[in-house]
Amino acid sequence: MQMTSFWAVLAAVVVLAVSLVIDGLSVSMSIGARMHGALRVADYAKSAAWFTGMHVAMLSAGFLLGDTLSAFVEGVGPWISFTLLALVGGAMVRSALKKSSEDEQLNSMPPLTWKSLAALSFACSIDAIAVGSSLGLSGSLPFGLTVSVVAVATVLAIVLGLRMGSAAGEKWEKPAEIAGGVVLLFIGIKSLL
Repeated sequence: MQMTSFWAVLAAVVVLAVSLVIDGLSVSMSIGARMHGALRVADYAKSAAWFTGMHVAMLSAGFLLGDTLSAFVEGVGPWISFTLLALVGGAMVRSALKKSSEDEQLNSMPPLTWKSLAALSFACSIDAIAVGSSLGLSGSLPFGLTVSVVAVATVLAIVLGLRMGSAAGEKWEKPAEIAGGVVLLFIGIKSLL
């Protein structure tokens, strides 16, 4: 591989990685807004691990299983993504509108459980199967480099999103939580379009 073509491939992989992690960034901002003041280092690590693991697994599955998974994702995937994101986003908005004090919000807030992280990371990673499938079939980008760059981009996006969301949540509290829930709802609707 020539040096020029390496940089062109790397640029294409970076653009692809950024496009795949945008939903994760938005979702992690919503999580940060909801958990403002209560996020610990372990929450950052757990969230980054779930989202990164799911993105890598889905992208790899797409690369390896090709057309079979792509056909499934195109038919059912958007509905699964919409349902999961709408449920979580709706719950966030409902929770923000119901609570009257910050202490009550933090005390009643469910922790970042494996169930919620699994659902959110899965919903954000469904498109990675289709992308991986098309890349696997075309052979246009190398598997190892693509998966590695997507993994690094996902970790950075999740940590940045949690931090930005937490800062917004501390400053704007209830409106930030409502906005976070609405963002999740819009991401769910976008998956159907």
